[in-house]
Parts: sequence; structure tokens; C-alpha cells
Amino acid sequence: PNPNPNPNPNPNPNPNLKVVLEAMQETDEAKDVQRLYESISSGLAEFEAEMFGKWGDTVETTSTEKLTLPLLTRESRSGELSVNFDPLLVKLLSEVKYFVVQGKNIPEVAADLYARAEKFRVQRGNLEIIKNRYNEMLATMLDVEKPLLKSQMKAIDKLLEKGLKELSWSSTYEEKTAFIDEVMVMVTEAHVTLTEMKNNMKVFLTLALALTLTLTPTLTRTRTLTRTLTRTRTLTLTRTRTLPLTRGAHR
Repeated sequence: PNPNPNPNPNPNPNPNLKVVLEAMQETDEAKDVQRLYESISSGLAEFEAEMFGKWGDTVETTSTEKLTLPLLTRESRSGELSVNFDPLLVKLLSEVKYFVVQGKNIPEVAADLYARAEKFRVQRGNLEIIKNRYNEMLATMLDVEKPLLKSQMKAIDKLLEKGLKELSWSSTYEEKTAFIDEVMVMVTEAHVTLTEMKNNMKVFLTLALALTLTLTPTLTRTRTLTRTLTRTRTLTLTRTRTLPLTRGAHR
């Protein structure tokens, strides 16, 4: 059986509606609406083209200026590191991505920047890991631990100078990758060493506390017994000294 109870195969419930709509389009009011729509659409298209042209003019200036910044910066007081990828570059990469999706004819500089977007993302992510581990060591390292890591930290700081002064985001991919890989290994090794030192100290303190708690009852009993013996001896001596006097007085 046919599950459709409607015997009319025409999906349009009113076949005359199309004729009515076509007739309405010939009215003066409909023509005014059409002209208004075309005017607004044309204005928006012109505005979009103007803004896109201005954006294209700033791409080269922004990318050239921001890509020459060093990979890292250091806070003068605390010595902590920061990844020096300018927020304007992040914004520019995001804008380029959406224009590419829309099929816009982007400038050559923007296309080159977009082609390197994934490499920038990976390098920024690795530098963030380096920064976080290095800054954590600076923040948590105790004075007694510093001499033990002095040589490692000195070697790390010497290598970091390359990322602070020599290498920029416009440097070759190979140069940046080699630097990041080398620093990652050194910082990770130092971070693992410091973490193990702190874990060993926690274990030592835990064992020392457990030993103290274990010995406390024994020490308490020993002190109590010592005090008891001392008092007994004192009483014995006192009685020994007083007995002759008592006997003499009796005689």
C-alpha cells in the first residue's frame, strides 16, 4: 500500500502562487525593494574590496616587522623567559586563513606567511614547553640545589643567548629547529634532575618522619624509666644519710 495518503503528486500546494509572485515583482514597490537591495549589495561589495585592499597594504609591513623579532625575551628581574611571537602575527595568520577559505586572492607575502603557519605553530609550541620548564626551575630551585645544577644552568643560559639575540622568526626553518631541539634536550635534562632531587628529598623527609614517630614511644619510655630510677636513687641516698642520725638519737 502507498504510505502517502496525499494523492496529489505536485509538492506545491498552490500552483498559482508562482504566477502571483511573478506579478508582484512587476509592481513599483517590488522594483523599489529590488533597487534598494542592489544598492546595498553594491555598497557592501565596494566596502569589502576597500577594506581588503587596505589589509593587503599592511600585510607586508606587519609581517616584515614582526618576523624580525627574536624568538625569546627574558624578564630583567626574575630572569624568566617568554616566547616572543607577536600577537599581531597571530592575528594576521588567522585573517590569512579565513581569506584563503573564502577564496580571496591574497598578496604573495600573505601566501608565503600562510604556507609557514604550521611550522610556526609547532616551533611556538616547543618553545612554550622550554619556557615553562625553564621558568619552573627558576621559581622552585632552592639555594642548596643551585650549586648542584650550576653547570647545567650555565650551559643552558649560554645557549639561550642565541634565541634571545641572534635567531628571529625570519631565520631559516633549519636554524630555528636545530636551536629548539638542542635547548629542549638540555632544559629537559636539567628539569628531570631537579625533579628527581626534590622527589628524593621528599622520600628522605618521609622516612625521617616515620623513623621519628617510631622511636618516639621508645624514647619516651626510656626518659620515664630514667626519671624513675633517678628518683629512686635520690630517695635511697636520702634515707641512707638520715638513718645514722636516727640511730644516734635513739641511743
